Amino acid sequence: MEDFVMLGPFRIPIRWIVIGLSLLAAYVLISVRLRKTNFHRKLLLEVIFNGVFYGFIVWKISYVLFYPSYALSYPVGIIYFDGGFRGILLGIVIGLIYIYVQSSKQNVKFQYYAELLLIGWLATVNVYVIPLLADNVFYYSGQVFLSTLLIVLLLKSKEFQSEKILTVMFIYSLGQLFLQFFAHSTAIYFGFNSIQIFFILVALFLLVLQFKINEKH
Repeated sequence: MEDFVMLGPFRIPIRWIVIGLSLLAAYVLISVRLRKTNFHRKLLLEVIFNGVFYGFIVWKISYVLFYPSYALSYPVGIIYFDGGFRGILLGIVIGLIYIYVQSSKQNVKFQYYAELLLIGWLATVNVYVIPLLADNVFYYSGQVFLSTLLIVLLLKSKEFQSEKILTVMFIYSLGQLFLQFFAHSTAIYFGFNSIQIFFILVALFLLVLQFKINEKH
């Protein structure tokens, strides 16, 4: 059963508080990265957090899409439940589409937003999993180590480079592939769970993308 904090007549899931702190960490690190650039900090942050907000709304509402019978029988449940992993993927897609459209309007390369989003994602994961360390020490400490290492790699460079972004994403995908063996989840295909299969596909896509970029050069 999920823990809640009482705020007057409302029950606020502790997970929401952790998500809020995670997003705050993302905001701080993205701001740190932007200080090393000549970009309009406020404008880029606004686009990023609008994209995150729309993605969050889609993630929450996707509960109705993926679990319609439960949503209809208990409509208030949309406040406390979400669309799970599929909802997260749908929210990410919608958020990225919004940011891509805005980057085109601003004539700002999407790779700049991609790196900032990557930093924000890693910061969010880093903070979000800390309260979970007691549940699975090896898995969650591995997540903290991996995200911290990649954040440092991203913040060290002053320039936005697509090759660097692809490399960090590839390392992250391989890290997730390894760490999922300790996640106590059910294997569905050749000993891999659904998340591992997803990151295998991501890693293969990144390799193809890197090959295409190298061909152009």
